[in-house]
Amino acid sequence: MDELRTGTANVLTYTLRDTLRGRGIAGYALFFAAVSAGLLRFGGGLERALPSLASVTLLVV
Repeated sequence: MDELRTGTANVLTYTLRDTLRGRGIAGYALFFAAVSAGLLRFGGGLERALPSLASVTLLVV
């Protein structure tokens, strides 16, 4: 019976970590999409937005 609990706990732990990792990646994607849209809209064009986006990426990552 203890082996069953240990196996179940391992599966639940793995599933929880995998779910949290997926939400983190989705959060990063939404953040960078919002920053990119904001920089393109208010940054004065693509030539000025790309270096700014690179700077934001370096700060976040």
